[in-house]
Amino acid sequence: MSPVKRIGNLLREQRGFTLIEVLGTLVISSIVLTVFYNVFIMGITAYQKTGVEIQLRDEADYVLSDLMDVLQQSKIDEMRECSSPSVPCIEFTQNKKITEKSGVFLEENEDVSVTTTFLLNHSVKKTVKGNENQEEQLISDPYEVIPGDSKVEVICYEEAAGNPDVCKAGIVDITIAIQDTDYGSDRTIHVKPMILNSQFGF
Repeated sequence: MSPVKRIGNLLREQRGFTLIEVLGTLVISSIVLTVFYNVFIMGITAYQKTGVEIQLRDEADYVLSDLMDVLQQSKIDEMRECSSPSVPCIEFTQNKKITEKSGVFLEENEDVSVTTTFLLNHSVKKTVKGNENQEEQLISDPYEVIPGDSKVEVICYEEAAGNPDVCKAGIVDITIAIQDTDYGSDRTIHVKPMILNSQFGF
């Protein structure tokens, strides 16, 4: 006899359910509810992780785009890697500006050289020294760069005369590792740090 017919007969006979049948129903219901709950929680977790990963990429892209802006403003006259053993760092010096006259773009010498430094500490410190000194943090809480997993490498094609530590033309290879401290390894929902790599010519 099928379970449906058996239940129908029990209802007609008004005998009710046995203890074993009630317990069996509760066990099956709890299993089904547990499965649905786990699927729901997994969906919420995946959604949160995706959102955090997108934001991490946006933060890293912001740092890289800021660096690109410096390279595109005018010709880089000198570049120097200023990294310490624990914190990557890069420094650009510009003493020329690009002006437009009658549809022609000209490169002219500036009266004051402008030096821009990117220190890849937790908040990415950008310092500009020139006519007006400026300092800003490109990353803010809860996001932070991981200096130990970030790096700056310079492939130099033309060294400055008499100073091999200064490069006048080459490629900058930069790797940025960034994390959300609200989703660290010690949290219930853990999101791995985002690592982005990019190269710039100057």
